[in-house]
Amino acid sequence: MCALHTVLGTKYTGKPKRLKTLILLLIAEGFLCYAVEYYDISEQKRSGGVNRYEELVVWQKSHKLALSVYEETKLYPKEERYVLVDQIRRCSISIPSNIAEGAGHSYKKNFARFLEIAKGSSFELDYQLRLSRDLGYIKEDKYKELRDEVKSIQKMLFKLIESLRR
Repeated sequence: MCALHTVLGTKYTGKPKRLKTLILLLIAEGFLCYAVEYYDISEQKRSGGVNRYEELVVWQKSHKLALSVYEETKLYPKEERYVLVDQIRRCSISIPSNIAEGAGHSYKKNFARFLEIAKGSSFELDYQLRLSRDLGYIKEDKYKELRDEVKSIQKMLFKLIESLRR
């Protein structure tokens, strides 16, 4: 027997062709609405496993942020190449990487754990962008643009983690 959880006041029950777990997440800035969660109740209690991480808006935004960080750090001084640039790039990559890895796990608890790691990396990136601004490596307007994107991703991660723990 398969069922679709009640979401936003609507309920649907049906039989999917294959046994699988699917969560589609629609995230708008500041508002989370997780849309669909199919599961087979004869299976073990599995319900994470997004598998198609690239459909997650939070992953899309964090991927774009990583690309922006790579572009911006090309302009840093050469003496920072193996110090600050390397660290900023690693933590910017860590955010979408952990979202993707967590999405591949079958249990909500594991997915939430990887999202927590991604959230931690976002705070690390936030500080490193501040340091870069204070050292004069990035301009104030670019700093604000990147920081706003980091804050938006952090809000999404907070809400996604919260929804997985319910």
